[in-house]
Amino acid sequence: TYTYLDDGIDRYAADGVNTIEMQVDTNYCYKVETFGAYGRLPQFGTLRNFSQVMCSSPIDNTPPCPPELSIDDLNCENLDREAICETNTLSNKLSWKTPASSGGLLCRSDIIRYNIYFARYKEDTPKLLAAIDKPVPPETSFTHTRSVQDGFAGCYYITAVNSLNIESSASATICKDNCATVLLPNVFTPNGDGKNDTFTPMTCSAFIQNIDIEIYNRYGLKVYQSGSSNILSWDGRSSSGVELPSGTYYYLAKVSLQRLDRKDETPTTIKGWVELIR
Repeated sequence: TYTYLDDGIDRYAADGVNTIEMQVDTNYCYKVETFGAYGRLPQFGTLRNFSQVMCSSPIDNTPPCPPELSIDDLNCENLDREAICETNTLSNKLSWKTPASSGGLLCRSDIIRYNIYFARYKEDTPKLLAAIDKPVPPETSFTHTRSVQDGFAGCYYITAVNSLNIESSASATICKDNCATVLLPNVFTPNGDGKNDTFTPMTCSAFIQNIDIEIYNRYGLKVYQSGSSNILSWDGRSSSGVELPSGTYYYLAKVSLQRLDRKDETPTTIKGWVELIR
């Protein structure tokens, strides 16, 4: 058995050198010539024999170039709080493009799929999140919609797959964290008009892993405690369900936030005041 790999280079110079650059999807035909003789019949001399002709086209096993990935910026000061509270969702928008060349070499254009990988925490190994079939190179995008509790936090990378189902190496990994603060209002009006009826974070439960709040009146007496939950919604009543009078109340909250790094999810204490108006 003999295996010959044709790379287009003519290594037999006796009949002239005819080196070519092999083209994908072009047929090339081959036959094998053998030389031999019968040991007991030397009178026949050297015998030549040809195999059948076989034709085939070369395959380019070069993987695609890794895409160039980007993610939309997060501006915690300009979050649309009303939209967050209405939809109870947040989203990350990924966009990428396939480079025309990399390392001085042209990149493949026969992309049939992009694979998007995601990890909730930056120390985790990303897993396949979505596959975008039959994309339109060179640019495309994907929106990852998530719950407000999970928020934006996570890491992504993307790969390209060509028509031979060969996957590229990973793009650069990009990560996004949640906002690191919880904003609480300083006034609410539990009068049943459907507006500001509860004392709740200004971004609802966004990014909150757990919150436990204690409410005190101006005399320092604890009038309410929420218990551990990822939702805070105080309606101006005491722990026993009695409506509390208008006035200034002071809160002490222990909050754990969903973050990109697990070590940043340790509880923090928030202190402040809120005006209850009936």
